[in-house]
Amino acid sequence: MLTVLSDGENESAFDKSKNAEIGRRITSRDCCLILRQILGLLMVAPAVLLLAASAALAQGTPNAAPTHAAPTKVKVGQIGAVSDAGIFIAQEKGFFKSEGLDVELVTFKAAPQTLPALATDEVQLSGSAVTPALFNAFARGITMKLIADKGRVSQGFGWAAIVIRSDLADTIKDFKDLKGRKLGVLGKGVSSTAQLGKALELGKIQPGEVEMIELGLPEMVAALSNKAIDGATLLEPFVTFATARNVGIRWKGMEEFLPFTGQNGVIIASQKFVEQKPDAARRWMTAYLKGTRAYVDAVTRGTDRDSINAILAKHTAIKDIAVLTKIAPTGFDPNGRMEVKSLEADQDWFLKLGLQQARADLGKVIDYRFADYAVSRLGKR
Repeated sequence: MLTVLSDGENESAFDKSKNAEIGRRITSRDCCLILRQILGLLMVAPAVLLLAASAALAQGTPNAAPTHAAPTKVKVGQIGAVSDAGIFIAQEKGFFKSEGLDVELVTFKAAPQTLPALATDEVQLSGSAVTPALFNAFARGITMKLIADKGRVSQGFGWAAIVIRSDLADTIKDFKDLKGRKLGVLGKGVSSTAQLGKALELGKIQPGEVEMIELGLPEMVAALSNKAIDGATLLEPFVTFATARNVGIRWKGMEEFLPFTGQNGVIIASQKFVEQKPDAARRWMTAYLKGTRAYVDAVTRGTDRDSINAILAKHTAIKDIAVLTKIAPTGFDPNGRMEVKSLEADQDWFLKLGLQQARADLGKVIDYRFADYAVSRLGKR
């Protein structure tokens, strides 16, 4: 029984009958309140414990995808190339959606068209070829960031090659034999032509000692057929088309003579996007690397190959699944890293031909924060 002493009362003078009455009043009035409070705590405790356990679990699982109340809208540029595979796969497989992103794909006809859209944040991210326009934009201080690899040539991924006309196979045997030849190129300011420049260096040939004729890829195959050119720098699937029609031979894959991995494509992010929505950029990169890894697994191990080919047929100009199974695959770095030596060699070529006004400081424009975050969640490969 609870007893309460009023002010001035002491133990010796305490009236036991009065105490008993007070005790009864406390019992009838306050014990019910105390009981209700105890029961309330017992009811709340499991919920509190559950929330605490959930928080601890979330902190203990860094690889778990973040949850978000509403999807973040992100516009992504693409040109429908196989080197955009990581973007297409992440979109179709739901990787972007699972990261809390609502991704809209915006189609551009050519890589340089993406640069103004990125500079103004009309699109937040885009794949791009490596071009003088890109480096000139950086040299002028236009704020964008190179954040990941988007296509490279390396051993086992020889999707870019020098193709020689079939009837010249016995004549053009060495790099020096390219001197004085007519060579089809996509343009003097693209990576595949800069890589041709390395082949010319090996033959001790100056750029002016060959005739570079700018043509589209389909036109190059036709020009080889009618003998209007002696060779061409082709990309897949046109390397396969030319050899299948016996109008050309795959003379040298770029990966066969380059002293480094050839970096043909990059992922660019707008400055506004990475500054104002870095969390969305991290989540986007996580989904993108999952997509590129799925592509590499498909072409090297056969993992989910039919599904991946169907996605590529939907989004690229290669609609024939049989062709997709035959062409040399595009290479990707599974951790998103770019080959800086290749990017610097491209700058050397563009500066030499007067296509680039000043050298861009790559240390100021390459930003691996987002790729590093993605790798921390996905694991390094």
